[in-house]
Amino acid sequence: MTRGFAFAVALTAVPLAAHADPPPKVCIAVAGDPDEAVRTLARETEASLGSSSSWRVVADSSTRDALRGESPTTADQTDRSASRRSLRSTDADADTLESIGDALGCAWFITLAARSAGTAPRVYDLARHAFASAPPAGSFDAPAVVILLEGAMSHPAASIPAVASPPATTPSSTTRSAPARRVPTISRVWPWLVVGGVVLGVLGAVVLLQGDTTPRTNISVVHRGSE
Repeated sequence: MTRGFAFAVALTAVPLAAHADPPPKVCIAVAGDPDEAVRTLARETEASLGSSSSWRVVADSSTRDALRGESPTTADQTDRSASRRSLRSTDADADTLESIGDALGCAWFITLAARSAGTAPRVYDLARHAFASAPPAGSFDAPAVVILLEGAMSHPAASIPAVASPPATTPSSTTRSAPARRVPTISRVWPWLVVGGVVLGVLGAVVLLQGDTTPRTNISVVHRGSE
């Protein structure tokens, strides 16, 4: 029974392995004028990635040679060599990397360029159409370039840049708030005048009413003649 169970598991694992996604393919190109030290770094990086089960490189050797700027270039790689020479290891390379990478079925693209401070490596994510953060030019070996690629895979670049929040508006010398409108004095006083007039009217009416209801005493003076 144990052997039968193991055989069944093995049969199940075979189709699963057959349908597993292949590791991502990486294109590597030397940007601009080829430098022998940079070409050597490209070859060593290809060998390191090709020996790993986590990555794949371009299978056709003539294509890899064209992307490294090797001489001579075969006739069928003339266009690809021209595209490689146009690379400058800047953000302006995106369209060229998209064109080459899509044609070769690559998921990632590494460009290596010679600078006065050393080699400048850049990693482009073809799935997200964005460059990963690039370190300053310096001394790089193949393991360092592979680590840079692995870091880009672990922290994918954003294809859409974050939109910065708009700055807070501050009053300027040309845009000022309108001055407060002054209220005329009569507009502020007239309610009190009306109230005062009403109160005086009521008091006057009360006084008049009290005068009408108060009993009056008539004193008559009788003059008598002397007796």
